[in-house]
Amino acid sequence: KEILELIYTHFDADIINMSLGLLDGKATEIIDVCNRLLEKSIIISAASNSGMLSIPCYLPGVIGVVSDASLRYSDEYVWIDSEAIQMAAYGEFQRVAWNGPEYFFSKGNSFACANATGIVAQAVKECGKNYQGWLIEHSKRDVIRFVEKEKYAIELPYSVRKVVIFPFSKET
Repeated sequence: KEILELIYTHFDADIINMSLGLLDGKATEIIDVCNRLLEKSIIISAASNSGMLSIPCYLPGVIGVVSDASLRYSDEYVWIDSEAIQMAAYGEFQRVAWNGPEYFFSKGNSFACANATGIVAQAVKECGKNYQGWLIEHSKRDVIRFVEKEKYAIELPYSVRKVVIFPFSKET
């Protein structure tokens, strides 16, 4: 929270890349400062790798990013018309600079977020505040739109009483 307050007070950043997705009580501590930062900056945030709702990714106005295994290059992305996630970007195994060893291979939403930040920076450079139109126009595939699940509810001809789902995860 303190770092975000420092950025808000002392920097006029066009884009802020936040490679984090908070799930616990710490998430609520940064909501206020993120909302203030959104008044003057674009925030791009990686979703939690667990797939659970995370902050700041799911705050209104933040560009939430996930990795998409079907994308093959760092400049490819898909724009998503959703309240939760707006971009899927390349986040599969890639060679990244590190502090020991000098380079290593890794993957995940944080790496997709870094690639998405570069793409958004290009859009802002070309279109300024109208960058979202550019992102929609240059999306690798048609914009993905989500519909409410209630519109397509399926009536089962039987009753489900007990269910076992594998694999179990630490979040369940």
